[in-house]
Amino acid sequence: MLIALASLLLALSIALTPWQPQAPTPTLVVGSGIGPPGGTVSVPVRLDTAGIAARSYQVNLAYDGSTFPQGLALRAGGTPDSWSFHQHSSGPGDLRALAFSFNPADFQPLVAGCNNGRCQSTYVAQLSIAPDAVACQSYPVTVALLDVRDASNQLIPMSMTHGAVWVTAPNGGC
Repeated sequence: MLIALASLLLALSIALTPWQPQAPTPTLVVGSGIGPPGGTVSVPVRLDTAGIAARSYQVNLAYDGSTFPQGLALRAGGTPDSWSFHQHSSGPGDLRALAFSFNPADFQPLVAGCNNGRCQSTYVAQLSIAPDAVACQSYPVTVALLDVRDASNQLIPMSMTHGAVWVTAPNGGC
């Protein structure tokens, strides 16, 4: 009888607890791409700070340098126009993107993602695929470093999703 009463009280407390929506989570998503040996593939990188005003981001991507010998980061619509944007590679398999502003008027939430099939990237990583790359295989593109700062220069914790590139056969099939 005591156990039944405790179970009833627990059920009532759960039922009477008001529902509270989960707060959005700041996220980084490295997308995916497809390309043949000797081609170039674009991998979208999307940062969403979930409404938190940001002042900077640095994202370092790591990937197989023998399969992708050159990388280039290109600004996309998700990076504010007023921010400085820089990219650098210390060698094959490493691509770094950095964007920032020192002007508090430029600090703003980063919003990049997909809605109704339309996607906006923070930036795009263009990777050249070696002509002798092994085809019909998936290669990971991972986040080696992620540093996103808010208006007070505090680190914004982010959830991450790594990406991949599928290298097709030269004729496009596998």
